[in-house]
Amino acid sequence: MLFRSIYGMILAAGADRKLSDKELRQMAETTAFLPVFAGFGLDQLPAAAARCAELLQEANGMELVLKDIQEALPKRLRATAYALACEVAIVDGVPSPEQRRMLRILRDRLDLDRLTSAAIERTIIARYARP
Repeated sequence: MLFRSIYGMILAAGADRKLSDKELRQMAETTAFLPVFAGFGLDQLPAAAARCAELLQEANGMELVLKDIQEALPKRLRATAYALACEVAIVDGVPSPEQRRMLRILRDRLDLDRLTSAAIERTIIARYARP
């Protein structure tokens, strides 16, 4: 189940075809410190990323990953998964158009209403505001 939140972060980070050091660091810190990842070792992150990459290489790979996320995550963790993806997308600054599109797709697949997703997005923007 936890792999699926990681899949969402990978989709958001990789949507612009670049994985920056900041994005990778954000994913590592997230999995190391958030309660939702209790019992998930940081050493498991590379395997989760590799599995996501394998799925993405298949025909209809993005669809497979999105379906996997949707089916595996309980409703109570879907907003969390979306928030984590948003954090990874913004860690480098303003998300690219590709990242924004991926976040919309993820939001829709997680069946999050617009009010919830807007609140998450606004919170992430406030957290990552630059002086």
